[in-house]
Amino acid sequence: MIIGGLYVALGIYADLGALLLAIFLLLSAFKMHNFWTVADAQAKQAEMTNFMKNLALAGASLIIFVLVGSGGEFGPTITEGIFNL
Repeated sequence: MIIGGLYVALGIYADLGALLLAIFLLLSAFKMHNFWTVADAQAKQAEMTNFMKNLALAGASLIIFVLVGSGGEFGPTITEGIFNL
């Protein structure tokens, strides 16, 4: 997660960094925040909030991935993207 965030923040292969972030966030959402198995209502709500947060951040990462991969303007970057969508 740190490497992906640095890649995006510094503009070094931002599309790869965004893809790494999205993968990490999706995996951690389903592995760590499985609210559907929690019995306590308050704990279930907290886990669902974190699950939805991870999904939203993964969606934002995928938007950055597509933006950079398609050649869109992402701001000042050090390198071009790896993927060509």
